[in-house]
Amino acid sequence: MRIHPLLAASALLFASVTAFAVTVVVEHRKARARRPPPAPEVEDAPPLPRLVYPTVDSPLPVLAPSALAPVPTDALRVHVIGPHGVRADGLRVSVVRHDDDDSDDDADETMLDEAADDSGVFAAQLTPGAYDIHVFAQGVRDAVRKDVATGADVVEIRLERKPVLLGAIGAALGEPACDDVAVTLTDADDAPIDDVEVTSADCTFVVESPPAAPFFVVATSGAHSERVPVIVPASGDPAVVCLGPPCATAAAAVLVTVADAAGAEVADATVSWTVHGDGPSDFAEGGAFMGQGRFSLPNRHPGETLAIAAQRHDDLVESSTLVATGVTEVLLTLPTRRQENPAPPLARKRHQVSRLTLY
Repeated sequence: MRIHPLLAASALLFASVTAFAVTVVVEHRKARARRPPPAPEVEDAPPLPRLVYPTVDSPLPVLAPSALAPVPTDALRVHVIGPHGVRADGLRVSVVRHDDDDSDDDADETMLDEAADDSGVFAAQLTPGAYDIHVFAQGVRDAVRKDVATGADVVEIRLERKPVLLGAIGAALGEPACDDVAVTLTDADDAPIDDVEVTSADCTFVVESPPAAPFFVVATSGAHSERVPVIVPASGDPAVVCLGPPCATAAAAVLVTVADAAGAEVADATVSWTVHGDGPSDFAEGGAFMGQGRFSLPNRHPGETLAIAAQRHDDLVESSTLVATGVTEVLLTLPTRRQENPAPPLARKRHQVSRLTLY
């Protein structure tokens, strides 16, 4: 049988292709057999859980001190003048910002510093505005100046001494024998405030720094009682009180202040006083004080003359004073002159010492 040439060629071509394919497969398997085994596959580690932070508001930026705007300030200067122009002892000056909506309890108080030259000027640097000035000192009335603006001229405040109440017991209560008379201060509701000592020699009495609110002076002798209302004025002393009139003796007192030429109170001087008699042999009442800048001579008699002297080291000053009804004030200013051998001031044959102080 005769095979067609095309069929024979096709069969030969198919056999060749098959053989080639078998050869490629065999060679591939041999090459694969010669390869190293692949590395074992490892699963990836699971991812870490994601941290969730709480939401926090960012703080406001803090500016450096150098970046802050300076707070504006202005000066407030206060010149304080004491009684007789003498600087008071223990002077304190404070200010409170003036605001009608704030109570005094809630107000911030600022103390003013005194000038180093002892001129009586107090000053401070304050926030510009209006302030209330308060002045306190020993032996003087408290002073207040309202609504004072900073940056103005020096504010001048004059101080007054504390008031003094003088009184006497009259014939209706047993004058001139006052040993059994009791004097008491009471308020408007007759509640007792304080007892008052009566000088039996002349039936007079002195009340230091009486209450600011209206009060009564009540004198009692046995079943008899006298009651007098008293109102302390804003300036000066209240009127002299006479309980059980008529009063034979008018009450009087002398207040002495010792200062130096610079207007500073002198607290280390010796003050002597005597009463001028009608003749050289008359008994002279007198006394002496030491270590105070202000002295009081209570229970004096109007019309008598007092010789008063103040001495510190070699400095000496003398004065003669006529006592008037009520309070008589005396200022002794020590001079700058020196005395070589000063005699003891106003020495007398006999004297008695009085140490009641009204300041």
